[in-house]
Amino acid sequence: MMRSRTLRHLIAALLATTTIATGRAQDVPTEVTFNISVRGQRLGQEIVTLARTADGWLISSTGRQAGPAEFTIDKFEAAYGPDWQPKSLQLEATRQGQVTSLSTTFGSAGAVNVMATGADRRTSTVPVSPRTVMLPNDFFGAYEALAARLAGAT
Repeated sequence: MMRSRTLRHLIAALLATTTIATGRAQDVPTEVTFNISVRGQRLGQEIVTLARTADGWLISSTGRQAGPAEFTIDKFEAAYGPDWQPKSLQLEATRQGQVTSLSTTFGSAGAVNVMATGADRRTSTVPVSPRTVMLPNDFFGAYEALAARLAGAT
């Protein structure tokens, strides 16, 4: 219960921060730094860039979290069309020495995922709703898409 409440407060603060940043970043790449803290203890940071491209939007980030579950983001890239329709998601991360990568593409069949953790490689196709927001766990930069969509909502 306590962890759930803390997570909700973290997400609310994150959304407020990203909504402010995205409102100013319509045509120029904007770089922001998310400081990640739990109970006042700083665990790490994620450096996030939101850019408008010829094909839509690109969110990218790198970062590191310390603490009980060390986590490093080597690459995070989420591509959306101009109307925020998801196009692709690419990520590479290391959690406690274990390298994980995910490559997702979106099409009429849904989201096609190719995930590799160590030597284990899996492929899956998952149906998704149109204009889905991609929010993988522990990648806070992904919330830039949600904040941008909320900023433009009526």
